[in-house]
Amino acid sequence: MTPAFIKFQLEERGESVSKIALDCDCSISFVSQVIRRKKKSERVESEICRVLGRPRSEVFPDQGATVATICQLPSNPATLAALVSLAKAGASALETIDF
Repeated sequence: MTPAFIKFQLEERGESVSKIALDCDCSISFVSQVIRRKKKSERVESEICRVLGRPRSEVFPDQGATVATICQLPSNPATLAALVSLAKAGASALETIDF
């Protein structure tokens, strides 16, 4: 979900960023930063998901995404090691591979 859609969904349910902040004992600014993905907080994310009645993977799909959650990992240890090396090297390393 986009940050704007999360806020819209909260308002549709009679909730607000300030209510989430109060329930999580943190600042409104912090909750807004979590919604905009500038900060991470399992407690705040969980409360938002609980209020929205949606799984974290739907509300915050980009949080905690790993190679394992994006695709099936290969069983060959050498191939797995190569993928880990590429992930550590960053996206620019992918440009050198001929798929």
